[in-house]
Amino acid sequence: MISVEAWTTIRYLKAQGLGTRTIAKEVGVARNTVKHALCSEGPPKYQRQPRPNPKLEPFREEVRQMLTNDHFKLAAASSRNSVKGAMMAPRWHSTGP
Repeated sequence: MISVEAWTTIRYLKAQGLGTRTIAKEVGVARNTVKHALCSEGPPKYQRQPRPNPKLEPFREEVRQMLTNDHFKLAAASSRNSVKGAMMAPRWHSTGP
């Protein structure tokens, strides 16, 4: 997959009137890559294929319910705040006798 920068450069060079072979040499990609970049409607973007998680499958519905449950959201937010508050609280050290 080419970068968005390479895709933009290919389209720009073609608009300048350069040929496919010249563009391929300039950018450092194959001529077929140049042809595909010119035929594509938009810049390339990476999309990962969805993978099933066999260990999570038995609990998927429970997790979904927990994430939509307001009580769970409130508990998570309050635990974050209490940890943050505990970390930000001043520590009083005795200087000793």
